[in-house]
Amino acid sequence: KKEFITKLQLKATFEICAMKHNFDYKVIKSNTRVWSIRCSEKACKWGVYAKNLKGSTCFIIKKYVAEHTCAASSKTKVGRTASAKTIGNLILQQYEGVKEGPKPNDIIKTMRMDHGCEISYSLAWESREYAVNMVRGIPEKSYAKIPKYLHMLKAA
Repeated sequence: KKEFITKLQLKATFEICAMKHNFDYKVIKSNTRVWSIRCSEKACKWGVYAKNLKGSTCFIIKKYVAEHTCAASSKTKVGRTASAKTIGNLILQQYEGVKEGPKPNDIIKTMRMDHGCEISYSLAWESREYAVNMVRGIPEKSYAKIPKYLHMLKAA
């Protein structure tokens, strides 16, 4: 039984898996206690059922049917694409403590080499933006704090 530290990590793992193997899945149930998915082909038996460990953020896979029973020809040519948020979380640590971090083409190479899947330049760009904003914050939010800061300085 495979354990994931968070639901986000569990979802990211299967987004990458779907990208690698060119298939799509449907989310059957998703809440704070359960995450269940199955192949988008109705006749296919592939699926995952994971439950939350009470009192923690961990999710454990309780049931996993690893083999697709659908025909290879029925699988989508593109498959599910991982979200910019998922890829951004995968590359997040590469932006911590550095001035610039990887560029979109570097992210494309990382996804190809480390995860065995292809992503578009625009998805790499969005992933980079997400990672940078998570590490450094969103500039608009920082600028919005300036008036409060000035008020505190005047009051001091």
